[in-house]
Amino acid sequence: MSLSATEQSVPEPLRQLLSHRERLERLLETSRELSKIQPRESLLAKIAEACGHLLDSDSVGIRVREEDDLVLAGAYGDARAAMPTPRLKIGESLSGTVAATGEPLIVSDAARDPRMTPAHREAYRRGGYKAFLGVPLILGPQVLGVLSIRTRRAQGFSSEDLAVATAFAAQAAIALENAHLYRQAEERADKLRALSTLTRVMTQAENSPQVFEAVARAAATLLGAALARVWVADPEARVLRDQGTVAVGPQLARLVTESPVIRYGEGLVGPIVDSGIAEYIPDISNDPRLLNRRLLTDAGLTGFAGLPLISGDTVVGVLALFFRRLWHATAEDRELMGLLVDQAAISVHNAGLLRALKSRQGQLETLLDVSCQLSKIQSLDGVLEHIAEACGRVLKSNSVGFRLVEGDDLVVGAEWGDSAEVMSRRPLKVGESLLGLVAQSGEP
Repeated sequence: MSLSATEQSVPEPLRQLLSHRERLERLLETSRELSKIQPRESLLAKIAEACGHLLDSDSVGIRVREEDDLVLAGAYGDARAAMPTPRLKIGESLSGTVAATGEPLIVSDAARDPRMTPAHREAYRRGGYKAFLGVPLILGPQVLGVLSIRTRRAQGFSSEDLAVATAFAAQAAIALENAHLYRQAEERADKLRALSTLTRVMTQAENSPQVFEAVARAAATLLGAALARVWVADPEARVLRDQGTVAVGPQLARLVTESPVIRYGEGLVGPIVDSGIAEYIPDISNDPRLLNRRLLTDAGLTGFAGLPLISGDTVVGVLALFFRRLWHATAEDRELMGLLVDQAAISVHNAGLLRALKSRQGQLETLLDVSCQLSKIQSLDGVLEHIAEACGRVLKSNSVGFRLVEGDDLVVGAEWGDSAEVMSRRPLKVGESLLGLVAQSGEP
């Protein structure tokens, strides 16, 4: 940083004090920026710019850690040209070394350093950069990223420069954590809104399919699933029937129509009915139980979660989720899935109650109709035919008949359905065959 004639006349101790004051003011201004809600990239860019001004550098970059990679997220000056690789591995090149060790690094002749990648070495030579200063962005025990600074000065970086860069790295780490917490809060709010919508749909829906589809849609939205299906158990047939599906994309929607019914114990979903235990599979590629292999080969589905829908002590269905990535359920994911399956189990249970209620209502209406018929003056055969028909409807039978006692015999009276084909026309003796035994004992 060149000095004017006025600045050169200022005593060195005073000049250092003024420089120190300027740096403190810059850090204070950066702290004020941290208090504002703004996108992570713009905030990191401002930190990089402030750092560049204080250290007289035209090339300052901030890389953020994403699993095993360092991704360029904030830059000032020609940093993007000097850092031509947007994504580095931990341990790769100079910034990767800083991330791997968690320690600051100063390199006086960076272009000659053997750790430098060829692309970065060429960029340094082209830009005329001599020295490199890298500082880790640390919060607690975690390395969140790396602040890297380049200079063309032959003398490189001083210990005071390192102190300033460390202060900016601390600010950047705080910015990253605040952005992460803010993003978490926003995602949490979105999920709560989706759950609220699901609850409202459940209370307003006129039929079960609407509720099941709402559960599947909420699962896909909240958990990022590419495919969500609500399977409802049919204990008599021992099968699961697809009652609500949400698929991302028309191709996937077509694929799932190939399997609307699954037998108990079959595939990935069927065993969950018998076990009543949730199953989480990060990668289904090599799982032999997968029935529809096109979900893997054509749709690229990888992760799977299957959760039992339990009402009381009974498994009434399964919520199945598929993901287009290796998927590991977090504690929050499991909490959300627990809320969803509770809602789905309630809706399956309510659907069963509604079916039972409608069936009971039909039975009562039929019995009321029979009572009305009995109150009319009509022939015995007419009354018995009405009773036989009503009995068939209530008990869902296709064959109902009466035999009447005449002396020691049982003779055919009224019939309904295919009873004429099933019942013998000849009289039965009391005590003969099943009906004769019923007549003899007077018991069902």
